[in-house]
Amino acid sequence: MNIMALFRINLGLCLGVALSACGSWAGNPIGDGSDPKKGNAVVELDFGTSDLFLASTIDVTGKDGSIIGAMELTEAKVALAEIELMGANHDEDESGEEKFAGPFIVDLLDGSSNPAPESITVSAKKIGDLKMKIHKLEDEDADLYPDMKKLSILIKGHFVSASGGAARNVEFSHEVGEELSLKTEGEHVPDFTLVEGANVVSVNLDLASFFKFNVEKTTRDVDFTSLSGDIDMTEASTGVAKKLRETVKGNFKRSVKSKHRKK
Repeated sequence: MNIMALFRINLGLCLGVALSACGSWAGNPIGDGSDPKKGNAVVELDFGTSDLFLASTIDVTGKDGSIIGAMELTEAKVALAEIELMGANHDEDESGEEKFAGPFIVDLLDGSSNPAPESITVSAKKIGDLKMKIHKLEDEDADLYPDMKKLSILIKGHFVSASGGAARNVEFSHEVGEELSLKTEGEHVPDFTLVEGANVVSVNLDLASFFKFNVEKTTRDVDFTSLSGDIDMTEASTGVAKKLRETVKGNFKRSVKSKHRKK
């Protein structure tokens, strides 16, 4: 199958993470319709929906590197907040104006976000890192996102073994809020420049890498095929399932990829 599944976030940077910066200013800016001040970049955050990057069925790779089956995903969501552009010199705007506050509930299967982020205006500069918070939703968010209450990541689906047999239910969840820096934890360090005028930054997460159990830096010594029945990788998991959960969580953090393009 080997289908790559990524979701995109646009800012002038294209979270597997694609970054894009629009060139010279033309027409109305993104956002409020006013002209940008000299030296400023108007940045839009967008979760793209290209079929090239999104898929509901992904391969599951065993610890020996072989394809042991497929995961048919029915739900895949992550709560992200405080998505922040960091200058190459590690500068930070303490006023918070250089952050997309959120939280944003991102559907990894169709690239949509609830709510949709609004554009921000920042200093035109070279970016050296992108930080964000994997956000744990609390009680006050329950009415807006009932299926994500107390969670930061939720993935559900069915595992179909390459050796045959009935499909097995799979659920993975993560309940901890934590900061993610692409520079320190991702495989692709952001390296692009926000230009004066309109910009778009995209962050892509590679769903296809979530269930790879042969990644040296994240994989625990565990055999996915040793499990029988439904696979519970929630907070209540124990034994092999708990180790699998830790692997998926590590793969999630490393799945963010980035590249820069200028429109």
